[in-house]
Amino acid sequence: MRVYVASKFSRVEEVKRIIRQLEDQGHKVTVDWTVHTCAGDYGPALQEKLVTYAKLDFEGVRAADAVIMLQDSASRGGFCELGMALAWGKLVCVVGGRFAYPHQAPIFYALPEAHHFESYEDAVQWLTWLDTVFANTNEAGVLEVSR
Repeated sequence: MRVYVASKFSRVEEVKRIIRQLEDQGHKVTVDWTVHTCAGDYGPALQEKLVTYAKLDFEGVRAADAVIMLQDSASRGGFCELGMALAWGKLVCVVGGRFAYPHQAPIFYALPEAHHFESYEDAVQWLTWLDTVFANTNEAGVLEVSR
């Protein structure tokens, strides 16, 4: 399954762990934004990098089958990615959202399309299970069970 991981940049180390776990389970991460840096860039060079990274992330969400969103009330970019994922009909896995902050969660977490998990490990396990189920369906969408 193709997966995009959305989070605020300050959680980059956690996102790197999630990416490793996804790849270990056979998933493809559409964009590894943890390697993006604007350190030392100013003016037009900074603006050019920001545009490039925004386009990469936009296309990463579009190319994904699923988006894992690490809840953080200050995740401005993550909320944009969440909105794109919902609008494009992607599988959305919110980690920590509605359950960790029930009165602070964005209203879109209440949509049935937003699947909630207490840990990213649980979200990856669910996506891996779904990937296995869909890998065993025929062209008519019927699950084929080997005996």
